[in-house]
Amino acid sequence: MKFIDIFDTWKQLGALENTLSDDHQQISYQDAILRINTYRNWLLDNKLTPPIAFCCDQSIEHLMMLMALLSTDINFALLPGNHTEFDGDIFGDQLHMSAHYHSDLTHITINKHDRGNTTTIAGAVYFVTSGSLGSPKVVVHRRENLVANSFNVLERLPLDHENRVLIPVPIHHMYGFGAALLPSLLVGATVHITSNLNIIKFKTVEHHFVPNVIYLTPHMLDGLLYKPNHDLSYQFIVSAGDCFGNHKYTRATAKFKQIFNLYGSTELGVIAIGEVQKAGQEINDAVVPLSAVEVKIDKGKLTVKHPFGFDYYLHQPKQQSLFTTGDLVSISKHSGFRVIGRDTFSVNRDGRLLAFSELETQIKRHQDIEDVALIKGKEDIKGHTIVAVVGSSTQADPKVLCKQLTDYLPPYAMPAKVIVLPQLPKLSSGKINRKEITKLYEGSEI
Repeated sequence: MKFIDIFDTWKQLGALENTLSDDHQQISYQDAILRINTYRNWLLDNKLTPPIAFCCDQSIEHLMMLMALLSTDINFALLPGNHTEFDGDIFGDQLHMSAHYHSDLTHITINKHDRGNTTTIAGAVYFVTSGSLGSPKVVVHRRENLVANSFNVLERLPLDHENRVLIPVPIHHMYGFGAALLPSLLVGATVHITSNLNIIKFKTVEHHFVPNVIYLTPHMLDGLLYKPNHDLSYQFIVSAGDCFGNHKYTRATAKFKQIFNLYGSTELGVIAIGEVQKAGQEINDAVVPLSAVEVKIDKGKLTVKHPFGFDYYLHQPKQQSLFTTGDLVSISKHSGFRVIGRDTFSVNRDGRLLAFSELETQIKRHQDIEDVALIKGKEDIKGHTIVAVVGSSTQADPKVLCKQLTDYLPPYAMPAKVIVLPQLPKLSSGKINRKEITKLYEGSEI
């Protein structure tokens, strides 16, 4: 299916009166088709130098331009709205726009850069990895695979044109784009996109939009756990982006009934999603591979063969069909698997493989610890020691904290050192900047 065929799908579904909205405006699908065609004609008339660096904010106008780009064969990179570092050897013209429409299209700005024309496949869409694990990479996808990936999602998630979908996760990231936005558009659902969501803003958005499907991160979901029960009327919630501990999943399922854990990556899109939780069934937080997705687990390390994954990293050799995710997983006793952390964020100590994410979940139960990142310390006879870098606004004493962590961790997993910071460095996505923390403190003296 070509993306432009989606317009006919909306008509066939009777979804033309459904709406797309942000925090400032609302537009029907019927009017969206006209706006998208306006932008599409503008793109084709201006003969821009590809690959276009499209800086995409969380607004309806940016969404309309994104859909216009997808309906052409123009190569473009989907970047954050505040992106500032443009590699002249990769990107062509830079496309910026405000969130407010002007009929003369003066809200669109082009910064010309005629040295683009990176050699790549036709009709490519570029995504840039976060760089939280190293230098950011440019990931090259084909349009048809992005659409097929999202259709695959719809085999597991019960989305249709009657749903009202709230998307507070960034649409320039693969989760927001490929798991949330594109599947919702493919079924003609009513969609509201927003950003900087906290519990106060959520109440306002929920009151006006009344969603029955929400895409969140585990961090966002934490805030909703404190909402009064009488406010709840969701068909389901999707959570992805970080490891989601079984304790938190159990609490969320008890409150919201249906939570879909979702696992994917910038390179492969959506890989696996949890299954429908049936009444009386034991709660299972594992994810199950989607149709035609093959997984291999060897000593806890996950590799995936995905029919709709990326083609390659720009300026790097083409990938093998089997992709090494770099994630550690455990096999569920029911079906599927659980992601327990990154392979690089783990240590072998005293004959045990310790995934940092599992230990971090336990450490964050301490009332004075708001964030934590574990890193490798010096080696001793048992293997690498562990250093805990914690964010705490209470100025807690590191030595006291270290002793108190015995209430949360087994002896073999105890940090040899605790470093306390007022707050941990973060990426623009809100994730902890583990690269920066590792550079500053890995191998720290005990």
